[in-house]
Amino acid sequence: MTFYYSKSEPGFYCVGIHGDNIPKDAVSITQEEHTALLNAQSKGKWIQSNENGYPVAVDPPPLTPEEWADINLRCRQARLSQAALKVAPLQDAVDLNIATDDEKQLLKEWKLYRVALNRIEQHSSLSAEIEWPKPPDEN
Repeated sequence: MTFYYSKSEPGFYCVGIHGDNIPKDAVSITQEEHTALLNAQSKGKWIQSNENGYPVAVDPPPLTPEEWADINLRCRQARLSQAALKVAPLQDAVDLNIATDDEKQLLKEWKLYRVALNRIEQHSSLSAEIEWPKPPDEN
């Protein structure tokens, strides 16, 4: 099967699927090239055209500080949400005066973890990779 790649409408095409609807600038590539490019893409590479319009696998550009900040803020929020699910039943047991000593200790550890997560923004720019505190159930 012959595959095609279009620089103007980035993507792969083949007659069996697209019929005559293949962009005029599409270049022919072999099935082996197509497979190699898809394998590279599955490992994080981007596919783009070289100066002759042929597809090549390239490393994606590095993340901007704003992108890092967004990723890290979302990651922190997910960790805080996880911690809230762990804290709630432990806090209920304490509030109802039915908590065991182990539950009281675990509640304290989860609360310390939440404090550590919330302090990350205060002492870090959030624009680089962060060394996240470990949740109590990973210690």
